[in-house]
Amino acid sequence: MDAGKYITEQDIANMRRLLDQEESDIEQVLIFLKNERWIPKPTIDRAKRIIGRLLGDKFSPEQINDFITAAGSDSLTPPGNVIDTVAFFQWIDELAHIRYAVSLGQDKGLLVLAGEQASIGQKFRDSQSAKAKKPRGKLGVSYDSSLSINEVIQLLISRNSKDTSASELWNEFYGELDKSHLDPKEIGNSDQRKAVYEYAFNDKRKTISYGRFANVVSDIKNKSR
Repeated sequence: MDAGKYITEQDIANMRRLLDQEESDIEQVLIFLKNERWIPKPTIDRAKRIIGRLLGDKFSPEQINDFITAAGSDSLTPPGNVIDTVAFFQWIDELAHIRYAVSLGQDKGLLVLAGEQASIGQKFRDSQSAKAKKPRGKLGVSYDSSLSINEVIQLLISRNSKDTSASELWNEFYGELDKSHLDPKEIGNSDQRKAVYEYAFNDKRKTISYGRFANVVSDIKNKSR
């Protein structure tokens, strides 16, 4: 029998060393998650898989941390040895997104991560005693029913640069409603401040005008200063 088919104890020891080294490298990159027990496990697992791929592409933990920092300041440039630049930008942006969420603390951080459905379970647990009630001003069950329309706008703001205008956010807001299966309809108007989105609200339809949306955006930004 071919001896090459056998795995020796030395082979096993080498594999264990490689796995231990990879785990150590991953922890080095994710040092910013230390003691942050509120980060959802799926988010952490996803981050570890991304880092594992980057390590497999021969990037060191120090390089990966530098990439994340650069992405946070919109100055990320892929190295010349990157084959799939689209995947590279996506992976680093995800890691930068998580680091940014951690920097905000649990409450705001969970809102930032809500695009990954991170806050739904937390909010569900917090509202168990009132789960049979549907307070006014909350979105329908197609979305996270514990988020108000203002909280959705706040989430949208947190995903963008602080300099992003209400007009730019308005277009993204429609996409957010559509992605959440709230069947949005645009009611156009030559005066943008009178433009309106209609969306599903429980078993009814509700509307929000651009003017109201812009005022909410302004209020949220002023409070965050």
